[in-house]
Amino acid sequence: MDQETIRLIITAAGALLAGWGGAALTSYINRRNTTDTLAASERSSKEQWERTQNREHELWVRDQKQEAYAEFVLKADKAVSDASSMWKGAQRDSSANVSGARMRIRLVGPPELRTVAWEIEDAIKSLIEYSRPDVDAWDVTRVSADKSYEHYALLKARVDALLQDFVAKSRRDLGTAIASDEVAKDVDLDTSESDEVG
Repeated sequence: MDQETIRLIITAAGALLAGWGGAALTSYINRRNTTDTLAASERSSKEQWERTQNREHELWVRDQKQEAYAEFVLKADKAVSDASSMWKGAQRDSSANVSGARMRIRLVGPPELRTVAWEIEDAIKSLIEYSRPDVDAWDVTRVSADKSYEHYALLKARVDALLQDFVAKSRRDLGTAIASDEVAKDVDLDTSESDEVG
């Protein structure tokens, strides 16, 4: 073999080895990139699944709060209506179970709403007790001379004010309060004061 052939064989062998080395290096890099891409995709999918689960849980909690708050307000309104009927002489007692609705708020509501709900329940009990007509020994309903409409009106106004406070705090907790609610509240207070004077 002459020099030229040997150089040509060495060059070809070097090129062949370089080609195989390059192919192996490229294969390793591609495999590594694929593995990294799959791992990143798996992490991204897991993070998205966790975000979805957290969002669904937040929506479930919000729905539970909304139902509890609405149930409490409806039962409180019913109890106030029953108290009004009793004050006017109806013999039926309040059928609204405000206590049960308040217990749901204890489960899902923040401390400030739990406190207001308890105050509302207490105020409603006082209103109902005061509104209940007296019954004599023969089960005849009679109006008590000891009860005044002014005191009844004060008890009812307290319940109404607490309910307004509860609704405002509920809306803030649920994220449904808007700036115009505060303006409307101020306007309502102003008109109620002018009604009392006039």
